[in-house]
Amino acid sequence: MKKTIILPIILIVISLVFSGCIELPEITDDLTKKMTIVTFNVAPSIIEFGDIANLSWVVTGSDTIVDIDNGIGVVSLTGYRIISPTETTTYKLTATNGTSTKDATTQIIVTSNTNEENDNKTVLTVGELVQNSDSYIGERITVEGYYYVSVDGPSLKPSPTTIASASDILIKLDNSSLNSAKQKANIAVSSNLKYRVAGVLEKIPLPIGFDVKIIVESIKAV
Repeated sequence: MKKTIILPIILIVISLVFSGCIELPEITDDLTKKMTIVTFNVAPSIIEFGDIANLSWVVTGSDTIVDIDNGIGVVSLTGYRIISPTETTTYKLTATNGTSTKDATTQIIVTSNTNEENDNKTVLTVGELVQNSDSYIGERITVEGYYYVSVDGPSLKPSPTTIASASDILIKLDNSSLNSAKQKANIAVSSNLKYRVAGVLEKIPLPIGFDVKIIVESIKAV
């Protein structure tokens, strides 16, 4: 008996909805309207002076305006900027949507370049370093010489006229670290030009004996 009564009522309600006599409440997507700062960070968070980092952010919420200080300005909800501050800096992101405001901060620490300290120390010649290499193993040193590519890889020689066979007065440079240093300094190194190289002198084991190379931290033309 109850089923007989309920079924007609359901049918009447459905007909009223489709006819427009009854309006259903509007379903809103709260996720699209809710303003949220999902992420705001910088990587790496510690750099040396002159290096770069990636500042990135993700913000959600329709009708949201995102602004970042320190000269960046209004940005899209999701994005990134390559930054290279000259000192330790705190970046602040502010998100507003007309009814509320939220903010977040992230800091990047800028340290002094240890290679600049090397430049203030005694600068060795290639000859001085070769003659006293044992005493400098494991030490951070700065040496000046002329760039040369031998059969064993990149190296420094004492003068632009040094012949290739005079391998006893060449100081070898680690190729991988040299490439990183060149990219960092944004320079193209040319043979027979004079350069100042800072790095750590290391003893590299070989199948027979060992080799001595500079693990390059910085290179600049002199």
